[in-house]
Amino acid sequence: MISKKESLIHNYYLYRAYCLRHRPSVAPYCNNQDRLPLIQQVLCAAPSTPTNDASINHCKQGESVGAISSSSEIPVTAQPLHSETNFTAPPDPTSSAQPHHKKHDYDNSNTAEKAACRSRQKKAWLPWVLALIVVAFVEIGFFNLGYWRTHQLPAVTQGTPEVSAGLRSLGNDEYEIVKPAEATITVPIASASNGGPVYVGSVRVMEDTSSTPQQVAFAIKTPGKDGRWVDARESDGAWEAPRHTLWYSNLPSSQTLLFGAKRSVYEAVSARITFLGEKGLKVAFSGMQVNATIPFSINPIRLCMELTAAAFFVIFRPSSRMYRMRVNTKSVRQNVALAIYVLACTAILTYIARLTNTHVFGSVGNFWMDTEQYQRLGDALIRGHTWLDLPVDPQLANMSNPYSFYDRTELVQQHGMQYFWDHAYYDGHYYCYFGVVPVALLFVPFQLLTGEWMPTWLALGVFFALASLFGTLLVRTLARKYFPNMSLGIMWLSIIGLGLGTNLFAYARRSDFYGIPITAAIAFVFAGLWLWLKSKRENGTVSIPLVAAGSFCMALLLGTRPQFLAAWVLAFPIFWDEIFHHRTLFSRKGLGATIGAIVPFAVIAVPTLAYNYARFHSLLNFGQSYNLTGYDMTARHASPYLMPKVLFNALFQPISTHSEFPFITMVDTYVEAPNEPSMGGYFAVAPIAIFALFVWIVRRRLAVHKAWGIAVTAVALACIVVFVDSYICGTTMRYYGDSGYLFMLAAILTIFAYAAGDSPRGTDSDQEMLPIDAVSSIGMRTLIVVAEIAVSLTAIITVLGMFTQGLLGSWDSQIPDLFNEVKSWFIGLTA
Repeated sequence: MISKKESLIHNYYLYRAYCLRHRPSVAPYCNNQDRLPLIQQVLCAAPSTPTNDASINHCKQGESVGAISSSSEIPVTAQPLHSETNFTAPPDPTSSAQPHHKKHDYDNSNTAEKAACRSRQKKAWLPWVLALIVVAFVEIGFFNLGYWRTHQLPAVTQGTPEVSAGLRSLGNDEYEIVKPAEATITVPIASASNGGPVYVGSVRVMEDTSSTPQQVAFAIKTPGKDGRWVDARESDGAWEAPRHTLWYSNLPSSQTLLFGAKRSVYEAVSARITFLGEKGLKVAFSGMQVNATIPFSINPIRLCMELTAAAFFVIFRPSSRMYRMRVNTKSVRQNVALAIYVLACTAILTYIARLTNTHVFGSVGNFWMDTEQYQRLGDALIRGHTWLDLPVDPQLANMSNPYSFYDRTELVQQHGMQYFWDHAYYDGHYYCYFGVVPVALLFVPFQLLTGEWMPTWLALGVFFALASLFGTLLVRTLARKYFPNMSLGIMWLSIIGLGLGTNLFAYARRSDFYGIPITAAIAFVFAGLWLWLKSKRENGTVSIPLVAAGSFCMALLLGTRPQFLAAWVLAFPIFWDEIFHHRTLFSRKGLGATIGAIVPFAVIAVPTLAYNYARFHSLLNFGQSYNLTGYDMTARHASPYLMPKVLFNALFQPISTHSEFPFITMVDTYVEAPNEPSMGGYFAVAPIAIFALFVWIVRRRLAVHKAWGIAVTAVALACIVVFVDSYICGTTMRYYGDSGYLFMLAAILTIFAYAAGDSPRGTDSDQEMLPIDAVSSIGMRTLIVVAEIAVSLTAIITVLGMFTQGLLGSWDSQIPDLFNEVKSWFIGLTA
C-alpha cells in the first residue's frame, strides 16, 4: 500500500511532467517555486512512516523557494493530476537516483521557462501589427470611402447654369427665393467621352461668400421624351430618404453629396438643385460640379484618434501583461505613464474648451445674456463691492415680483424691458450666485497681474488639470490602501472611466461660466479625498498637515458649489477606525489632528458666509433663489408626483441613435418641470458608472477590504444629490457632475472589490507581478471584458455626444467648420 508521502511525491512529479510537456506556455507558474514548498511542508509535518528515507530528501535538502500565495495553498492531491492523459511514468521517487532525476527536472524547468519567455516575447508584437493593419484599413478604406466611390466616375461636360424664375439674382452669386416651389438651378450635362447621357454618382455645390449653411435637394433628369427627374431623396424601393439633402456653405468639406443607387441605374442629361427654404430667404451659389471626386486625405487628428483607440484595445486586451502587474507608486514607469495621462487629458479638455469658448453680451430673444459673469464678479471685487456692474432697467426695479417669469416676459414684449438671464437680482443690483472661490483663486489674481479679464477656457483648463491629476492620484491611492494587490490594468481602466464619468467633457464641450464652479468643485473634492486618504497611517494615527490640507480643499466646496458639501460626509467612513477604534481623531488623544481637521473649515466658512450676508443679509443664502430664470425660484414647489419621471430622465433615460452623423440625437425629456435638451440619463451617457448599481453584490468583499462604508455612503449621497437637484432645479446634463463623481467612486470600488475577489489576499505586495491564477480565472476575464466595453462605450458616447445637434451650444452652429469636417468623414455611408 502506497503511503501518503509517496503519493504526494508521485503526484508532484506527474504535475511537473504535465506542465513541462503539455503546457509550456505556463511553465513559469508550474515551476518548483510554486508547488514544491507545499509538498515540503506536508512531508515535513507528517508523522513518521516506514517509507524509504529518501522520500524525505525534500525536507532535508531545503531548496530555496519563494513564498506561495494563499490562493495556491490547496492539497496537491486536489489537483487534477492523475486525470490527465499521456503522462510518462515518473522515476521511482524512492530510488537512489532520485536526486539526479530531481536536478534534471529542475534543469528542464528552467529551460522550459526560458523557452516560454522567448515565445511570449516573439508573440508580443503580433497584437500591435494587427492593430496597425486595422488602423490602416479604417483610415485608408473606411474614412476615405467617399474617394473610392468617386475617383473613377466618368468625366462630365457641363453647360451654363439655368436659374429659374423662383430665384431673383442679387449679384455676387447671391439670390433671393421668390417662389419656393420653383427655386431651382439646372445644369445641362453630357459624357465627356461621347457627348451622350452620363452616369451621375456625386455632385458638389460651391459657394464662396457665406458661412451660413443652406439646404438644397439634388436631382438628375433621364434622357428622352419620357425623361423624368430622379431625386436623391428617392430610394430603390417603397421607402424614401427625406434626409438625403445637402447642407452646404463656403466650407469645402460641406459641399459634396453622393447621389447613390436609386430605383435603377440612371444616365442623365441634366442636374438640378432645389433650394429648400421660405420666401425671402437669401442663398448663395457659385457653381456646380457633377461627378466631383472627393479628395483622398490622411487626417492627422483622425489618425491619432485611431492609433489611440487601437493602443487602448491592445494594451487592455484580456491577455495583456498589464493585468498581472501590481500597482506600484514607486515605479518610475508607472509614474511617467500617470504624468503623460494627466497632461494628455488636460491638453485635450483645454483645447476643446478653447474651441468652444464664446463671448455673448446682448439681447437673446426676450432677455439679455452675459457669459462673463465670473470676469465681471472679479472686476467688482477689485473695485470693492459684491454686485455686478450691469445696468438695471427701472421697469425691473419697479416690479412687485421681479422673479415671476411671466410678468417679466409681458413687460419685455409690451414695453421693451431688458433684464439679464441667469443672474441673481436683489435690492436693485445684479449678483453672481455662482461660487466665489474660483473668482478669488483665479480671476482676481489674473486681472491684478495682467490687467485683463481671465478667459473662461483658461480657468476651465486650470481646473481640468487639477481634476485630472487628483482624480488619478485618488484612484491609485484607493487601490494601494484598500486593495494592495490590485491589478495595474484594472486600476488604469478605472482611471480612464473616472475621467469620462465625471462629466468634464460636457463642460469642455460648452465652455462658459456654468462649468467653472462644477469643474472647480470636482477638482477640490478629488484633492480633498486624496489628501485625507494619504493622511491615514498604518498605526491608526493621521498626518496633521495632510488631514488639514484635505480639509482645506473640502472646505473650499462651501464657496464653490454647495451641492458638493455632500462629500464632507465621506470623512466618517474614511476615518472610521481613527475616530471609533484608535481614537486618534475627535478625542483628547488626537487633539492636534482634530484641530487640523476642523480649523480649515472655519477658515473658509467665515469669509464665505460673510460674503453671503453682505449680498443678501443672510449667512446661508447663496443667491440661487433670486435667480432670474424660467420660473420663480422664491416660490416654486415641485410636484412630488412628477419626481419619478424627473428622476428617470436624470438617471436612466436611454440615449437615442440614428444612422447618420453624429449618430446620437436628443431624447424626449418632456416633463412638466424645468429641463434642458439632453442626450439621455447619466447612466446612459456614462455606462461605466453602472457598476455603482451593483455595489451591494460585492458588499462582503468591500467589507473585508474596509471599503464598504465609503462605497455605500457614496451611492447614498449621490442619490440624495440627484433628488435635490431634480426637485429644485429640474434636469439638465450640466448637473450630472454634481453626483457623477460619487457614482464613479462607488463604481471604482465595486470594480476593485470584484477584481480582488479573484486575486490572492495573502501575497507579498512588494512583488512586481501577480500570480497567473490571480488574473486568469473566468470571473476576472469577464470583469476585464465588461469594464473595457463600458469604458469604450462611455468614450464613444462622449465623443459623438459633443457633435449632437439640438443641445445648448451645439457645434453645428457654434463651430461649423469642425462639425462639417468630421461629418465629411462619413460621407461614404450613403446610398
